[in-house]
Amino acid sequence: MTGATFALEVETVSVARLGAAFSELMMRMGNLSQPMDVIGAALVDSTHHRFDTGIGPGGRPWDTSHRAAEEGGRTLVDSRRLENSITHNPTHNSVEVGTNVIYAGIHQFGGTIKAKGGGQLKFKIGGQWVSVEEVDIPARPFLGIDDADAIEIEATIDDWLARPFR
Repeated sequence: MTGATFALEVETVSVARLGAAFSELMMRMGNLSQPMDVIGAALVDSTHHRFDTGIGPGGRPWDTSHRAAEEGGRTLVDSRRLENSITHNPTHNSVEVGTNVIYAGIHQFGGTIKAKGGGQLKFKIGGQWVSVEEVDIPARPFLGIDDADAIEIEATIDDWLARPFR
């Protein structure tokens, strides 16, 4: 035969081997802690990348902070405390990615900060002390799943569940 050809070969699998593979698959589906750990580590890496680029999970760049604009540097990475606090916690059927840093929520979701007791907030901008009643912080989401993360998650689960059939 001329041109291009390919051959297809079908391997007969014993019923016992197939049964064992399905048994292992059921066991794997009951405890997904290993792939959840892999997924969590990948999401932590993805989150670190967002701090490097200043771009949130939806592809939207973060608004530049006053500190970064005044002093140079990048938004949300002055001390790297927030970035370095990102961790993951896998369980048998889920994974949690996040931080315990108290100010993370205001940066993730945005909001207004008001002084306790109706006083003034005091902070430095450009070497000068400023007093204001409130400060609006825009959302700068750093946690989340984007398209590339979703593809990696799907591939990790597919690989984990397909192993018994190899």
